[in-house]
Parts: sequence; C-alpha cells; structure tokens
Amino acid sequence: MPTTAQTRKDPQKGKKEFSKNKGFTLIELMISVAVIAVVASLALPSYRTIIEKRQVTSGAQQVGAFISTAQLEAVKRNENISVSWDYTDEENWCIGMVIGDAGCNCTSVPTTNTCKIDGTDRVLIPDNLNYSDAFASIDGPDDGRFVIDPVRGMLVNYTAVTSFEFVSQPEQTYGLNTRIGPTGRVSICSDADHKEVPGYESCQ
Repeated sequence: MPTTAQTRKDPQKGKKEFSKNKGFTLIELMISVAVIAVVASLALPSYRTIIEKRQVTSGAQQVGAFISTAQLEAVKRNENISVSWDYTDEENWCIGMVIGDAGCNCTSVPTTNTCKIDGTDRVLIPDNLNYSDAFASIDGPDDGRFVIDPVRGMLVNYTAVTSFEFVSQPEQTYGLNTRIGPTGRVSICSDADHKEVPGYESCQ
C-alpha cells in the first residue's frame, strides 16, 4: 500500500508562527525586578549577621591559635616561652613570642622587632588577621607579658586574666574574648556587652 509522502513545512508559515511569539513585556520585567529586590532585601540582614559573626570568631580563634603555638613551642623545646604584647589602639597592637623569660619587643615589625624564634618573626599584628577591624582592645595592661612553663604548661609571673577582645564591625553586634587563665588554658567566650555568638559560652 503506497504511503503518503510527508509534506514539507512551509517556511513562510513558520516565519509567521515564530513572529507571533512575544518576549517579556515591560510589566513582566518590572515584576521580576521587584521580586528580586524583595528577596535581596530579606537576604541582606542574614548575610550581614554571618559576616559579623565570622569577624569575631576568626579573630578570636587566630589569637587563641597563636598562644597555643607558643605553648607547643615550650613543650617541644623544653624551655620557657614568653608571650609579649603591646597595645596602643585598635589599629596599633602586636603580640609576639620568644624563648626565655625576658620577653620581646613586637612593635615596628620588622625594623625593631625582637620577637623571633630560630631567626623567624613570631608576631601577630593587625595585618595578619582576616578581619583586622574587629580587634577592639586588650583587657589588662597595654603592654605586658606572661611566661609559659614547658613542664606544667602554666603561666609564670601570672597576675591577672589577660583577655583579647573582638567586636564585629560596623554594627558592633557581636563580641568575643580570647582569654588566658593562670593554668595556661586558652578559652573563647561571648562578651556580655554584646549579642551571644552561638557555640560560645558567656564570659563570666
């Protein structure tokens, strides 16, 4: 039985059909922009909160890790390691470590810096922090030191709690403190003057 040959599509007809398809109208475009704007306005506060929490947690953890490294150096070398700091304001501060009890000068890195171990600078300055603006203050003397005993891990010549404070910017909503106790324990806690950061206990 003979089959019916398929008929070709009329190119002219196809053009006419295609021309009937329309793009976005101005109203549809305006509605799309409005929806995107609403979603963005809802997401922005949440994003800002994430960034502010990250500012303080990152800074507090970096200082805590630096001090923990000093403790490891003391154990590894079986020698006292002193941690010295100098604080002028939020943008001018430093923390350094050196072998021995005498402490070191961590200011003006690298010109007058004496905080070195095996000839390598062992300092923490604002430029080293992921979020340098979050550093707020040092609760204690503006310049001082403590010495880590390699055997017990305790602090020698310990006088008071040393606390390095971080506050989120620009809203100053969240705050975290990195503390060093007399036993050498490094802890991070939420500053009572600011909103609590999840995962950290309130400072007592």
